[in-house]
Formats: sequence, structure tokens, C-alpha cells
Amino acid sequence: MKNLIFFSVFLFFLKANAQQTGLSSVPVNFSTSGYPNQSRNIFFYVPSTYNASQKYKVLICLHGQGDDPGSYLTAFSALTTSTIFGPYLILLSPDEGTSLSGFCDPPGEDDGILDVAVAEAKKKYNIDTNYIYLSGLSQGGRAALKIGLDDYKKYRGLMLLTAACHSYSEAQNLTSFMYNYSNGKYIPVCNEVGALDNQYLPIDTEVHNQLQATGTKEQFVVTPNLGHTNPNGSTFYKNCYNFIEGNATAVNEAAEESIGITVYPNPSPGNILINLHADIQEFEHINTSIYDSQGRKVYSVVNNYLNGILGVDLNYLPSGFYFAIVSTPHYTRSQKFMLNK
Repeated sequence: MKNLIFFSVFLFFLKANAQQTGLSSVPVNFSTSGYPNQSRNIFFYVPSTYNASQKYKVLICLHGQGDDPGSYLTAFSALTTSTIFGPYLILLSPDEGTSLSGFCDPPGEDDGILDVAVAEAKKKYNIDTNYIYLSGLSQGGRAALKIGLDDYKKYRGLMLLTAACHSYSEAQNLTSFMYNYSNGKYIPVCNEVGALDNQYLPIDTEVHNQLQATGTKEQFVVTPNLGHTNPNGSTFYKNCYNFIEGNATAVNEAAEESIGITVYPNPSPGNILINLHADIQEFEHINTSIYDSQGRKVYSVVNNYLNGILGVDLNYLPSGFYFAIVSTPHYTRSQKFMLNK
């Protein structure tokens, strides 16, 4: 009898911890500084052939105004069984805030919700975090453009479907809602709009112009005979995926270079300057250490950078080779340099 009870309990826990396939959701408690104690749902669409031994790509899908995550993921569920993104793909979509903010308005309500969603996906499924794509339709496309450019390091590429930027002026960054177009050179972007979408065709064309002006690897597609909706069939999605994969390596390498450091003069007679490349400066906690050629720490400081530059007096050290190591919560960068006295 005890064995039967144990086996029944074992089966219960096995079933409870098994990964769900098809459409499912998980509730999360989510807070931002101005919007505490939010209750959200994170939706997943997982192919019925899910294999926990394989790593899966993730396509984050942000829905448009008036839609809901479950219905939106179901509409795109065919992507999980096609070969467009390869054989292993999971779709993910979070709830909007209670103000139906379009994931961007009011500012602050949705900050970090995509990070929470990806974290929940990693708890449930075998996720390859190097292959997370961000997409959105209409208001969701506007949010994907904003979030993707701000947090480009987190995503392999952007797939914008008739992004509903609120105005031509907004697309030109002439309002308080700003797009970080300069980061476009670090992430490939597919930007699609319907030829019959009279409201957003000129606005999305201006987004295209802005991205091109900053050197973005962008595929701009005006789909014939299409209004304000997502493209039918598989052609656009296949071309978009191929475009992202064809450009992701080059732009990701450029992004890596942008978060490096430079030590100069090198060689140095005793005083050095450590210059942080632009994107590493955004972190609040920056730990800088210097090691000698024997691996002994000879200098350490937290922060102390002024306009991205730290001056260090190393006149007390003998000539030789040293290593400057700069660490943030997300990156560690190093450079070898020489003291020559």
C-alpha cells in the first residue's frame, strides 16, 4: 500500500513539473518603482513535439491594441511547427499593464516585463538565450522598436509589423517619446508595413529613414494589398528570419566592441587612463581592478569614473605587464598594458 501511495505521489509531481505544450500561461507578481504589486500573466505557445534535451529559440510577440496575448500567440502558432525559425521555437507574450499601456505608456509601468517573461521561460523550458527575437504588431511593434533599440544587447533581431508610432513627429524624435536610433547599428531590424495602411505607411517610412541614417542593418518591406495587419503566408517571416541571421553576427560583434575599454598611454611611464566605451557607461556599478603578471591584485576601485574616464596613478609599481579588468553586472572587459619606467 505504501508503495502504491508513493508511486501515485511520484506521478503527481512528475505531471506537475512536466513542461506544458500548446498554449499556456503562468501568473507573476511584477513591480516597478511607480507601479508596485502588479499581477501579470506570461503566455507561452510551445510545439507539441517539445523535447527538453534541445535548446529552443524564443520569439517574443507583443500584440496590438485590443488584442490579448493568448489569441495573438495562437494566430502565430504555425511558426512553431514550420521550419522558418528552425525546428525548435517557442512563442512568448506577456500581459500589458492594467492601463493597457501598449508596453510603453505610461512610462515605467512595463519596465522590465520582458526580462521577467524570459526568466519564466527559462524556468519552464530549455531556452537558448543567444536566440531571443523581439517582434510586435501595431502598438506592440512600436514597443518592440522602443525596447529593442534601448536593450539591443538582449535580442538577436527585431521584427516590426506595421509599428504604430503615434505620429510622424514621434518617428522623427520630436516628442518626449524617444527612439534610440543610434543603437540600430547593433541589431538587425525587419520593418514591415502594408501598402494600404494609409495612416502608418508614411510614419513607418520615416522610421526607415531614421534607421538608415544611423547605419542600421534594416530590411524595409512594403507589403502590397495589405492594410494595418500582419502579413499572410510565410514569405515575409522566412525572409525576415534569414535577414536577421545573415546580419546578427556582424552587428553583435560591433555591439561587443562598443562595450569595451581602452587603456592609454600604452606603454605608460606610471599614470594611465582607462576609457570606457560608450555603452558600458550606463551601468551604475562598475568595478575596476588591476592585476600584475603573477595574478596579484595591485589596484581596485568601484565607480570613480568621470565622463567615462578613470585616471590611475601606478607610479608605485615596477615596470612590467599588467591587466586592467572592468566588471559590470553584465560584462567583464580587460586589456593588457605595460608600465615602462
